[in-house]
Amino acid sequence: MLTHGRHGISVESLCDQIHKDMKKVFKYALVWGTSTKHAGVAQHCGLQHVLHDEDVVQIVTQTVSEQKKSKDYAKNVQAYYDKYKAGKKKSGLKT
Repeated sequence: MLTHGRHGISVESLCDQIHKDMKKVFKYALVWGTSTKHAGVAQHCGLQHVLHDEDVVQIVTQTVSEQKKSKDYAKNVQAYYDKYKAGKKKSGLKT
């Protein structure tokens, strides 16, 4: 479970701990547990939802077609490609 010491008690901090770019493609989270209003039923939550101990979280991200509609999509793809190419040159792999 995320703790105050690890800078996390929200869905946003959970996303940060899973992957640094997860918040960019975050759509919503389904949460089961004591932090939800209705017991036994999944609740749609956003990044600011505060989690309790033993909550179960399912993170739903945008589909590729939804990501392509964002204004930064081309820039992000180019940045990933440039980073990939720079890593291959450093490791001595032929391209």
